[in-house]
Amino acid sequence: MRSVDLEQLLTIAGDEAIELGETLHNLSRLISGHHELRMFLDNPLVSPDSQKGAIAALFPGALPLFYRVVGLLVDHQLGNQLSSIAAEFSQLAARRFGLVYAQVESAFELTDGEQAKIKEFLGGQVRLRLSLRPDLLGGVRVKTSDGRFFEDSFRGRLEQLKEVMAGG
Repeated sequence: MRSVDLEQLLTIAGDEAIELGETLHNLSRLISGHHELRMFLDNPLVSPDSQKGAIAALFPGALPLFYRVVGLLVDHQLGNQLSSIAAEFSQLAARRFGLVYAQVESAFELTDGEQAKIKEFLGGQVRLRLSLRPDLLGGVRVKTSDGRFFEDSFRGRLEQLKEVMAGG
């Protein structure tokens, strides 16, 4: 199995590392959320140029380095590793630049004010990655790249109540 030297990629990316990590992360989320796109990119009958062209069309205006990295992954048939590469690279870049990513799941779309409160609560240089999770029934769940986890959702409270009732 081939691998990618993420430390070397981080050095090459320099000041663009955070933006590169964000764009790779967004591509990874897009692929994992769209079965047809994943099948298109995994299909050996589709030419690498067509696959790279499709990705370029989805991310107009991305960093030139993004296109080169994705091109290398496609050319060397490493596209199936994109999610893990994106996650590892984002973590590495975040540590290097003192940035914390926070995966924020909420039942409803958060306002700018609510997002600002979450950033203030977490402190430091924080980038939010937002996703909607109606099954939370209200509230939020936050998991940070530095290992912190917070939940203040109705679903979480119901689970706690269930545990208390089962134990008592």
